[in-house]
Amino acid sequence: MRFSKGFAQSEKGKKAIVDYVKTFMENGCFEMQFNVVGREDLIAAQKNPEQYKTLMVRVAGYSDYFINLSPVIQTEILKRTEYGDVV
Repeated sequence: MRFSKGFAQSEKGKKAIVDYVKTFMENGCFEMQFNVVGREDLIAAQKNPEQYKTLMVRVAGYSDYFINLSPVIQTEILKRTEYGDVV
């Protein structure tokens, strides 16, 4: 899952994430992986990797620096749905 920074920093977003995790766990699920980074930051990191050396992302069971990932994996992370609001 990928959340926008603005959503994760807002009170509404924080509550929604907490509620989501609680519901997830109450229903017997046991693993979640989150990235809280904006699409714009990921695209900028692809274009200017030297400026994003410390950008860490969750891939699939492990974390790594975004710029260390292959272009295929970077694109996969970009394709993940970004959640940015609660209706």
